[in-house]
Formats: sequence, C-alpha cells, structure tokens
Amino acid sequence: MNLRYESLHNHTVISDGVQTHRQSLADAEELGIGVMAFTDHDALPDETVMRGLRAYDGPVKWLVGVELSSWVPRAAGGPEKGAVHILGLFVDVANRPLQEFCRAAEESRLVRMRTYVKHLRSLGFDLTEADVQAAAGSRNIGKPHVVKAVMAKSANVELMERMREEMRLASLHDDKIKAAYDQMMEDGPNQYPYSLFMGGDSFRPSPQSDFATLVNYESTVGLIRGAGGLAVAAHWHLEPEKMNAADLEAVLADGGLDGLESETVNLISRRNVSKAAAETRELAKRFGVFVIATSDSHKKGDLAAFVADPAAPGTIGMTQQLIRRFDPDLQWSNLS
Repeated sequence: MNLRYESLHNHTVISDGVQTHRQSLADAEELGIGVMAFTDHDALPDETVMRGLRAYDGPVKWLVGVELSSWVPRAAGGPEKGAVHILGLFVDVANRPLQEFCRAAEESRLVRMRTYVKHLRSLGFDLTEADVQAAAGSRNIGKPHVVKAVMAKSANVELMERMREEMRLASLHDDKIKAAYDQMMEDGPNQYPYSLFMGGDSFRPSPQSDFATLVNYESTVGLIRGAGGLAVAAHWHLEPEKMNAADLEAVLADGGLDGLESETVNLISRRNVSKAAAETRELAKRFGVFVIATSDSHKKGDLAAFVADPAAPGTIGMTQQLIRRFDPDLQWSNLS
C-alpha cells in the first residue's frame, strides 16, 4: 500500500490509548499512514519503548512528541476557565524539565483519580480505585480510564442513562442546561459521561476535573520549546467555551504558538467543526504559523476514520515541510 497520510497526534498505552507504539505502527502501515507522531498525555516513552521503536524496520516514519495539559492562556481567562492541551512535536525525550513535569503529572493524576472515584461513588456509581487502575493498566491515569471503568458495569450504564434523562427534563426549564444537553447529544454517546459527571461544569459537577501540577499556558509552551519542540494548540475548536478564536488570536499575537490543529478526526466526537477549521486556517495564515489536521487517535478505528476523512490528503508532506522550516533535532525519530 502507498503510505501517504501523516498523523501527527496519536496516543498509546502509556497514556489513554489502547495500542502499543509498535502496534500503532503496524496499524499505520495497514491503513496507508506514512508518518506517525506519538504524543501521549503528559507522558514520554521509557527506554524499553524507545528500544522497541529503534528496532522497528518497517516503512512508517515515526517521531516522539507529547501532549501537555495546561491552564487556559491568560489572554483567554486563565486557570478559572480550566485546562486545555498543547501538542509538542519533535521534543527531546531526555530533557530534564520535561521529564520532571511528566513525573509530577503522573502522581497528580493518581490524586485526581481518587477524587473522581469518591465523587462518582457519592452519585451512586459502583466504582473503586482498583477498577480504574485495572482499566488503565498503567500509573498514568486519565479521565478515559475512569469512564472505561464506569462503563464496564451494567448498573453504572443504567444509572448514567437515568442521569441523562434527568438532564433532559431539567433542560426543559433551564436555557443553560438545554445548551449543554443539546451539545452533548450532538457530540454523541462517547461524550455523555464527560457532560454528565466528569467535569467541573458537568450536569453533576466533579469537585476536581483538572490536576494540581498544571502550570500556565505560557510556561507550558516554554517547556515544549525548551525541549526543542514545536508548540501546537491541540483541538482548541472542540472546547470554544474555554478558548475561542478571539482568545487564540490574542495568544498568537504574543508569539505564543508555533502551530494550530485545524480538523481533529476520530471516533470520539461527532461535533461539526468545519467553521472552526476555516477560522484556524485564516489565523494561521495571518500570524505565519503552521496548521495541521490530525487524528488524535486512541485506537485503530480512529486512524481508519482519519484516513477516510477529506482532511487526510492535506497532511501529505507536512512533516518534511516542518523539518525544512524549523530544522528540529531528529534524534527521537527515524526520520534522519
């Protein structure tokens, strides 16, 4: 198969993906993806993973990146508006400050998980810390692992459906709840848990939806750049309540980013973001930053959805364009 497309945002089992790095490369080869960037949540591959990547002799090109959690930029309202994600491409895996950030985030995620378990048990869900740890399979526990553990029990699924009906009835008399409910239904069932009980602004709000080791957006971008990486605003268009186009424009005006994600194509959400994608391209052109369409894959099906999407052909040649423009260190890739 001709390996054409380039997926520069992907997750593996070291964060909230379900495939190993090598399994992801095999999927990419099967689906026609020629370049894969591994960008796990606040996590870097260890020596064992890197040896496996170095030993890979297939046709797919790979590079290591990271997706860091950060507070909303000051220009967009800061920590009071919650957390967003920033991609770091071509980062130095051995960079000490980046490693320390990821280690601290891992510990903080464990604390957050315990808070979620307590919150969900108070709502009547049958859930234990051991359930979540088993669903995660690693110490780097994210919200999707909590959701996976919840959804593994039929009684929990039934309770969630009753909660969704409660939200529907409440939406008949409250415009704010109606807007949130309509958006949840548009996004689809994969997003129900997050809208119902997994966030600070969900229908049954959690007391802690972000973790304590986050730093401000500007510092997070500095961390990525200090590790030799390119800082990219990840799927900003999926959370316009946290950062809209005007907010992003203010960040770009301060030189706060190297690139932007336009389309984010996977099976997680059905949200139509075509208008935001057009806004992203216009902003990128105006401020001279690059723009990429990505998969944000967590499983093989996400990669398949990405390849089938009209945005995929626009990724062809993107990695070489970035290399020519920024001349990044290619030590943590097989691109050299």
